[in-house]
Amino acid sequence: MKKQQLLLLFWSFLVFFFMFLASKAAFSFIQNPNFEKDSSYILAVSNICRINHVPLEDGLIAMIKQNDAVVLPDDIEKIQDLLFNQVRIQNFGNDVSEFIATMDLLFSFKEIEEQQRYLQPFLDARAKLEAWRHRVNQRVRKYHPGYQLHTENTARQYKGRGITIAVFDLFEPEILEQQRTKQPSARIMPLIRFGNPVRQEHGNAVIDIILSLAPQADILPVSADHRHENEAMQYLRDRQDVHIINMSRAFSEKNKKIDPDYATLLSEILQDKIVVKSLGNTGTDLYGTLTPLRKEKNLPIPGNPFSYDLKLIREFMSTSASPRLLFAINSNLTQNQIALTATIPGKFEAVARQSFAISGDGVFSQSSGNYESGSSFSAPQLTAVCALLWEALLQKNNAAPASRIVMALSQTAEPLKQMDSSTTGLGNIHADHALAYILNQSLFC
Repeated sequence: MKKQQLLLLFWSFLVFFFMFLASKAAFSFIQNPNFEKDSSYILAVSNICRINHVPLEDGLIAMIKQNDAVVLPDDIEKIQDLLFNQVRIQNFGNDVSEFIATMDLLFSFKEIEEQQRYLQPFLDARAKLEAWRHRVNQRVRKYHPGYQLHTENTARQYKGRGITIAVFDLFEPEILEQQRTKQPSARIMPLIRFGNPVRQEHGNAVIDIILSLAPQADILPVSADHRHENEAMQYLRDRQDVHIINMSRAFSEKNKKIDPDYATLLSEILQDKIVVKSLGNTGTDLYGTLTPLRKEKNLPIPGNPFSYDLKLIREFMSTSASPRLLFAINSNLTQNQIALTATIPGKFEAVARQSFAISGDGVFSQSSGNYESGSSFSAPQLTAVCALLWEALLQKNNAAPASRIVMALSQTAEPLKQMDSSTTGLGNIHADHALAYILNQSLFC
């Protein structure tokens, strides 16, 4: 009997002890000022995953906790470094949007009866996450350094009037219609399609960025599937009104080499047009070697389905190089380092001489409502600056060859400290200095 009493006393003590620990933990959570916010958003993630019968999205939950746990320093530069280079808060909105899009798709696969049963809790949880995404993007907007292109004087005087920019990309036609409404001062022409290209809003985001800098430019959206890329290139070659072509995409490949017909067409286009191309997001140089930044951080080569483009760029620039082909290297938001995934020229000097380091590591797009990252979103900034300078040159002189725009940008670029051309090409753009270069009478002598 005494033994049973001792066992009962022991188990009672254990129950009391664990209840005490639980109450302490609960109390510590209550003391966390972000507990209410954290728990409600985490519950929304949990509910959406439960409704769709998928494992809990631990990465998203960790992201929510990380955002609310950040303690901001007093200095603005330290805040920007913390949020954008360490926490990388600018990517959170896109991560949430991708999660919601996936969950929407899974929910649509359910039987009608199950959809009706869970529709309201699903919509409630979805709205909660959208509210969190909006709150995070507001935080990004508050501390975002903005474009680092030195366009203060240039943008005040010029808007891209009279300049036609072809955007060779993938588009959502419905979003193009919305962009026409939201950008009344610009002229977004009808979409020209070749073959049956995939519908994607990548090109819409590119247009958003161009028009945020050159709001009165004329935009020609062009899209093609892989089999019809040469038809699109021929069309672009023959359009005499096009000044600049933005190509945030890979070159065309045939038999594991650059398509010779595509290369010929590109060379012909470059005779009188500027082509701006994103260098890539492989985390390597053009030979596939890890960037110094990734080596320093002991990071592996990131998987990238377009890494084949490295070889195509090398092949084209080795045989058909033109100074009017400009490359955009993705730098971080504070522009003191390349982005983690950036492709760099390496020892390929021909590309380094025609490349610029531009912050594409968190650029706002009205179409997506998020901050986009990658060299795809560095290129349209360079494209827009070219448009502003070309407008200035046309006002100065009716004969305005593309080579003068390229010369002005090249001569006034600012190298990044402690980085050479193998990493950041010619360096950062200084649009106002390029404008002064163009307007200098000695340029035309």
